[in-house]
Amino acid sequence: MHGGGARALAAAFVLALLAAAPAASEVVCSGRRYAANSSFDASLQQVARTLPGNASSSPLLFATLAVAGEAYALALCQGGTSAGSCNYCVAQTMRDGEHACAGDADVAMYDDICTVRFSDRDFLAATTNSPEKLVVAGSQSQKLVPSAAGRFYRLVGELLDATADYAVANSTARFATGDVGVGGYFDGEPFSKIYALAQCTPDLTPAQCRACLASAMEEMTRQVFAASSPGGKVIGERCGLRFEVFSFYTVDAMVHLQVAMEGESTPSALKYTLSVSKYLTQLIFWYMLNRSSYSKTFVKYINKYIYIYKYI
Repeated sequence: MHGGGARALAAAFVLALLAAAPAASEVVCSGRRYAANSSFDASLQQVARTLPGNASSSPLLFATLAVAGEAYALALCQGGTSAGSCNYCVAQTMRDGEHACAGDADVAMYDDICTVRFSDRDFLAATTNSPEKLVVAGSQSQKLVPSAAGRFYRLVGELLDATADYAVANSTARFATGDVGVGGYFDGEPFSKIYALAQCTPDLTPAQCRACLASAMEEMTRQVFAASSPGGKVIGERCGLRFEVFSFYTVDAMVHLQVAMEGESTPSALKYTLSVSKYLTQLIFWYMLNRSSYSKTFVKYINKYIYIYKYI
């Protein structure tokens, strides 16, 4: 084949790949249309120009925006994401959403490292995920061995609960990661750890974040666990939960769980550990000061799991 023909074929192949490339990980359209060249269209273009920079320049990688009283938007990047990656993700996800839902006035977009939503209706005062914008997805690549599913999801439930508690206690970022080592605990399964992430938008109060994550956990149990998936996520514009059997975040795990060794008296299947020993010291000091009235409570928590971060 002549050089010109080969180049033309290669260019066509690249264009075909680009055309077939997936958009954002998840895009939820509303079906509510806006007119091209309308005032909302102009406001939306201003959102597209402004939101990526606002989110990526925020120490918490979070921004909300209202333009001309007719376009409202929110962007949140995963904790630990660099400013450059956050900016790119928000901008590209906006483009993906506008392409996938062309002319739609209310679109939610969920990438692995950022969440974006824009709308012609003011949703910014809401403190919970919009049910119509919620995405629930399990891993499609494999299924758990049936005999291991029960034990697996008990561990995942403990891990997600602990990670969510830590995110709630983190009064600035509302973000936490966790893991549990399970090497040898599940015969016939190739993974040695389970990883988890919990995050709320940082403008939520602890109570609002906890309520949002509790609702997400209900959907996780109802839909993802029931599908025998070894990974899954429940995400909305205000909070999200995710677990996998591979590492999917860029920061160190903030909560470490360990499967209790056979024969230990721990009634829970897990022991909670944190690498920063000062929190354990604070907890013991608190107990010594309140030994007479709180000894039963202290023993209860130590025997089941150490909620060290509740006493920070």
